[in-house]
Amino acid sequence: MDGSRKREWSNGVLFVGPIPPPTYGQSVATKNLRERLATSGVVAATINLSEFDGVYGKIRAHLKAATEILRGARGPVYVSVNANAGQWLTVVLAALCRIGRKPLYLHHHAYGYIRRRRASMGALSWVAGDEAVHLVLGRKMASELRAVYHGVENVHVINNAGLIDPELSKSSERAERNVTFGHMSNLSEAKGTLEFCRAATEARRCGLDASFICAGPFADSCSKSAVAAAVADCGGAFNYLGPVDSAQKRVFFQAIDFFVFPSRYKNEASPLVLLEAMAAGVPCVARDVGCVADDIGGAGHIYRDEQELVGVIKKLASIERAQILTMAREARRRYRQLRQEHEDQVQKLIDMLRSKSTEWQ
Repeated sequence: MDGSRKREWSNGVLFVGPIPPPTYGQSVATKNLRERLATSGVVAATINLSEFDGVYGKIRAHLKAATEILRGARGPVYVSVNANAGQWLTVVLAALCRIGRKPLYLHHHAYGYIRRRRASMGALSWVAGDEAVHLVLGRKMASELRAVYHGVENVHVINNAGLIDPELSKSSERAERNVTFGHMSNLSEAKGTLEFCRAATEARRCGLDASFICAGPFADSCSKSAVAAAVADCGGAFNYLGPVDSAQKRVFFQAIDFFVFPSRYKNEASPLVLLEAMAAGVPCVARDVGCVADDIGGAGHIYRDEQELVGVIKKLASIERAQILTMAREARRRYRQLRQEHEDQVQKLIDMLRSKSTEWQ
């Protein structure tokens, strides 16, 4: 790092995290936040943890970040926390910040190590110290992180609503039709695709006059088989659209009345697709996992087991169109509320980082 860059960092933040490609929830969130912070003038240097491919590439990127932490001035450091075995690399970066007395901001995007205590996260909370700031995606995530890891003291919420394409909120009210339920994800058993297919098939066998639409690429063979079976069993009442781009996603949300998200994914925290559905005015039916209940609020249905999902689908398929439209407006209102909260939360973080940068000048 040359002298001018070192002086620049003394007035700003070293930003460390994965930036697309590849594109997934954490990398999208990291890219979005970095752009917001850079626009506000608080980012001095960036280390992209996705710069190199493979396991050794990930280690190389973290070594690059470690070098910057060791050689840089005592400015704040933002680190997007790894979720799985890579979390030990985050521990190393946190230790270097602690040794160098650099203010540390740790951004958590996964729920697996909160749902079940993990040694790597225990080490991270201890090494980071009680002055580190932990950024999380919702109030439930904040309270549970504190409860599971006693070294966590300072927690700040930044929800994911600011990551959603504003065009989704411009969709019009849906026309009269059979009540239609949709499911979209990287289709897999973990994301609940099999459960959605079974619920759709059971609902049709019970004589329910409802339609079902599934979209997204297949991530495992069992989901592909389950969708094919549902199409065969339900006839024209179950349709698979395949992978969808941004324009097709808007068409998908316009074609459904309720979005179903039965995820069992261990790291599920605040899935963007739920927020996209709400932005498009589609109420959600989702399993109680991660921050999902926080995000949906009263603008949808939370359930806990598969049999309950079938019951919710039967109930929603029988309500009047006017009530569905009311629920759609409430879903969109909830998204707009979350979006405003996101803006306020990011601004608060910017103010915090500016304050810390000033302290170290």
